[in-house]
Amino acid sequence: MAGPGTAFEVALYRFLHRAAPERGLTPIATEVTRGWIVLPDGGLPLGECVSGTDLVDALVTVLPQYGQLQRDLAAQVDDLLALGIADMRAAIMPRRFDEALEVVAGYIERRGDAADWATYEQLAALSDTFAAWCDRLAQAPAPASLDHNDLHPWNILVPGVNRVSDARFYDWGDSVVAHPFASPSPSDPCLSRTLDG
Repeated sequence: MAGPGTAFEVALYRFLHRAAPERGLTPIATEVTRGWIVLPDGGLPLGECVSGTDLVDALVTVLPQYGQLQRDLAAQVDDLLALGIADMRAAIMPRRFDEALEVVAGYIERRGDAADWATYEQLAALSDTFAAWCDRLAQAPAPASLDHNDLHPWNILVPGVNRVSDARFYDWGDSVVAHPFASPSPSDPCLSRTLDG
């Protein structure tokens, strides 16, 4: 069951079933208005099957599949946004930055202290720099696409240790439409702990 903030996930599973059935789970039943979904057994999380250097080898196989999925969906960004997925494309991000600053300022007014305000001022001073970074990213040749936004070995399902080429991506509740390179990297803390053993 998806919560109100992630109700789009139900419709997204149906969308992925049509657009890329080999990379997602095919819903058994859905009720979009209530956020209900019944999914089949998609196999084992990759993080339970392998670890250490074996996990690295598995990711060398799996991550290009995810990248191809993003390339395949890039032309359907408008359809993805229509599902209610958050728009985090580079051109939009300066506005998101300002929205975040506004929320943080409200919180600090209610519960913050001088140190919080000092940190806030440091961040607010980066607004123009952040906008310039976003503008540069928006000019990059890679188009925006679906970003899982929580991609790690426990959200990648495989039928077995020797079938990582049949990976399916799971748990799309945090996904956004963004630059395709925004997905977590091997420096992500969750992945780093996995690789360390």
